[in-house]
Amino acid sequence: HRWVGDPPAQGESPKVVVFLHGILGSKANWATPAKRALEGGAKGWRALLVDHRAHGDSAVGGAPHTIDACAADVSETLSSVAPSLSALVLVGHSFGGKVALAAARDRQTAGLGAPKVTWIVDSVPGVSKDEEPVSSGPPRGTSVPEVLAAAEAVAGRDFPHRAAAVRALEEEQGLPRGLAQWLGQSVRPVGSSPRPVRLAYDMGVVRALFRAYRATDLWPVCADPRVPVAAVVAGRNREAWGAENLARLEELAADPGAALTAVTLERSGHNVHVDDLEGLLKAMEDAGTWTWCPGAQAAAGESRVVGMCVAGMYSHWPQPALLGNWTG
Repeated sequence: HRWVGDPPAQGESPKVVVFLHGILGSKANWATPAKRALEGGAKGWRALLVDHRAHGDSAVGGAPHTIDACAADVSETLSSVAPSLSALVLVGHSFGGKVALAAARDRQTAGLGAPKVTWIVDSVPGVSKDEEPVSSGPPRGTSVPEVLAAAEAVAGRDFPHRAAAVRALEEEQGLPRGLAQWLGQSVRPVGSSPRPVRLAYDMGVVRALFRAYRATDLWPVCADPRVPVAAVVAGRNREAWGAENLARLEELAADPGAALTAVTLERSGHNVHVDDLEGLLKAMEDAGTWTWCPGAQAAAGESRVVGMCVAGMYSHWPQPALLGNWTG
């Protein structure tokens, strides 16, 4: 984990927002969005970036490797670094969205109270029924199975530097350069010296986590009136949701017995924090995230508050044009 800015002082009861990345990502992916949030509406909050197990700087953890296990990891980290909270917001992208929902549910069940709001950013609450997520035709080499296979082929190898790992992903495994560079954010030193480096994944665990993501149903959390949830739908990734999930999301948003809000960011693909960071931050502010009370909803101009969540993991992986602006 890593704090953006100063960590809480000893004895402080901070307001904390936790950012959770997607599968094969790392905490670095959300560094820039977290910094921008703290400079804007989240002034006075503390931002914590977390690597999931078998990703980045985090340990593999013990089996079983499930969404619930990742949620327990988040809870354990929070208990360690900020044992006394005055407020909590969870923000999870894709795989991280399901982890956020599970963590919110667990806090409520444990009597700690749900977070003020749990944001799931283009993340699927329900079980994936298809063999693969529906795609609008990504370029060759960018489907989830292809990317997992490419990462697995490279993950156990040592490289003299990050650029060499990126080159192997691009030239040997056929990944687009932008995607190879994105995966390259997860290289870490093998030992105590800065060289050599390798991709910091345990691919057996990553595959288990991906299977768990597809098999875990967290719609009941979205329907729980005690757990405020805000869902972001990427407008250019609607296909990956599917009509059934979009309809269910809209029903929950209209249900006075639920505490769910949904926002559609029309210009964004799956990587919302890259494609439309301004829209995402505005939606979070307009929905009252930093002054949230259950049931609060506010339309955000282009960010239409309606009521929706996701089904299918990746329709679009980061592309070269996007990675040019990827500073997280």
